[in-house]
Amino acid sequence: MIKTGLKVLAGLALVPFALAASVAAYDAVGGIRLAASGQTMFLWGIGAYLLNHLFFFRAQYLYVLAHEATHAVFGLLCGARVSSFRVSSRGGSVRLSKSNFFIDLGPYFFPAYTILVFLAFGLMKLFKPDLAAGWSNAFLFLAGFSLAFHFVMTGETLRVEQPDLKQNGYLFSLPLIYVVNVLILMLCLAAVFDDIRFLEFLRTAIQGSGNILLAIGRQLFRT
Repeated sequence: MIKTGLKVLAGLALVPFALAASVAAYDAVGGIRLAASGQTMFLWGIGAYLLNHLFFFRAQYLYVLAHEATHAVFGLLCGARVSSFRVSSRGGSVRLSKSNFFIDLGPYFFPAYTILVFLAFGLMKLFKPDLAAGWSNAFLFLAGFSLAFHFVMTGETLRVEQPDLKQNGYLFSLPLIYVVNVLILMLCLAAVFDDIRFLEFLRTAIQGSGNILLAIGRQLFRT
């Protein structure tokens, strides 16, 4: 009971940080000099996926593949053995010899295709820096597109009761999932763009979160 209460409080505390981190991330993308239209392209990528999802093609199989593969990889990292792995457009499953919080929620934390986009751009920047400079805006478009894919498909999955999340509590798991995704996004951006400094972003997000909590406190306790 005490553990559940602590998770609820932690989940509530994460909400203002999630809001502040989103604003700080958006501002940071705007500071990328290689991508003059970085914010716009990132948002266009998000919008393009949303339109595709609503009116054209939903890549259910690709999402299930990434979801179950992430379960398996995180399980292997934790020392588990994979005894079965099944993927189809209707769903999938992976059977592991052990489970924990990291393995259960890993696919929700880890935007696999966004990470692949970052890896491709990072390799391009390492071996073909001039070419990478010209592709910066396109890369941010793909980052927004793939991240929207991850969030939207995760949301579709969460419409069906998920034991992975129920076990840890939705009020705790959902804010945590969002925050970790934003942190991973910013770590990846900081790895490939010199203009973004992760610690500076984190400091800005924490300060913004504190300001939100102070504003809420003033409203609750004003006389």
